[in-house]
This record gives sequence, structure tokens and C-alpha cells, in this order.
Amino acid sequence: MFLPLSHASGALLETHGPFGTLWVGLGLGCFYIALIWLNTLLGFFLTPLFVIPATWLQDRLAPARKTPAQDE
Repeated sequence: MFLPLSHASGALLETHGPFGTLWVGLGLGCFYIALIWLNTLLGFFLTPLFVIPATWLQDRLAPARKTPAQDE
């Protein structure tokens, strides 16, 4: 089950150095920027799809209002 250590000295941890860390950081930064951008676009484009029909529904359910011309 356990394999014997083939190297008595040296790190057992695989490392990619500082450039690997920077590369992963750059990739994650780009990912989160894209995620924020996508969520912003979804807000801009999906909000009217709910707000406009909601105003139609409010207009239908609201009691009839009198306009200033009808008060006379």
C-alpha cells in the first residue's frame, strides 16, 4: 500500500515556482473579472424582461385613476 521513498533527500512537494503562482493568479484574476462582467450584463439585460411585464400587470390591477381633465 505504501511505496518506499526513492529519494532520501529533497522535497516531496511538487512546485512550479513563483512564475507558476503568478500564472495561476493571473488566470484566477481574469476568471473573476469575466464573472463580474457577466453578472453585470445579466443584470442589464434581464431586469427589463421582469420590470416591463410587472408594470403591465400593475396597470391592469390598479384601480382606475382619474386624470386632472376628468375631475371637472
